[in-house]
Amino acid sequence: MTSNLTMASSPEPHFEEEKNQSYVKAYRSEFDVPDDKLVEAIEYLGRLPGGIVANRDHRKLNQAVEHIDNLRSRPIAVPGTPGVLKEYSYDELYIILVERNHYPMKDFEKLMKKFEDRFGYLPSPPEFVEFYEEKKDELEKEVKETNEALLESQVMLQGNQIALEQIQQALEQERRERQALKQEMQQALEQERQRGQSLEQELQRMREREEDQLEEEVRYMIKRVVCKVCFEKEVEVLFLPCYHLVSCQGCKEQLAQKKCPLCRAAYQGTIRVYFA
Repeated sequence: MTSNLTMASSPEPHFEEEKNQSYVKAYRSEFDVPDDKLVEAIEYLGRLPGGIVANRDHRKLNQAVEHIDNLRSRPIAVPGTPGVLKEYSYDELYIILVERNHYPMKDFEKLMKKFEDRFGYLPSPPEFVEFYEEKKDELEKEVKETNEALLESQVMLQGNQIALEQIQQALEQERRERQALKQEMQQALEQERQRGQSLEQELQRMREREEDQLEEEVRYMIKRVVCKVCFEKEVEVLFLPCYHLVSCQGCKEQLAQKKCPLCRAAYQGTIRVYFA
């Protein structure tokens, strides 16, 4: 068995063995295809990853027949090798399908991967168009689900933004309240400090007044206990009957007349007084 397609070499399947496989019988029950085209398609499947064992599927067989027909109809063949067909490259398909026919890039990327994952090779442009129509509803559903998820994310994001703004407002309010409380505390502390200073000043004034009063009392007491004659010694003589305590003993003995030095009244007697 020979094929006009150039692909990676792998053990070729035997048509006589493969035609009795269930996938070939299932395909033949639906399609009337000449043996040479069937042989070529089976050979093509045998050269795909996994070989014929991994690709025994009547849908893959049908797709391989259509794929080979599409490659035969492409205008470009391998130079210098008449009849040898060339697979479409990814870049060629991009130019034909996206740049020229304006298929969405996202759809192109998704379908190219899905097609290659299912069949093991890149599609021809007609196969892509057919596959696109097959997957159109699925793509629209994916777009719808994506848009719904995006909308839901936007709603959640808006909700999160609102919640974040509320949190920020609450934090700002708390910051203002803390600042106001701090200012109140600072004012209260300043008032207490000023009150403390006022109290300290008042206490100082009270101490000064007490000291002045004490000094005055001391001066007064000193004045009262000092002899009113010599102004040096303590008074110690009480004159009777006027009861004036104004003279020390020495000055009393030096009085020229028996009269009280304070009231000038004649005294009848004296009493010696001693301070403890």
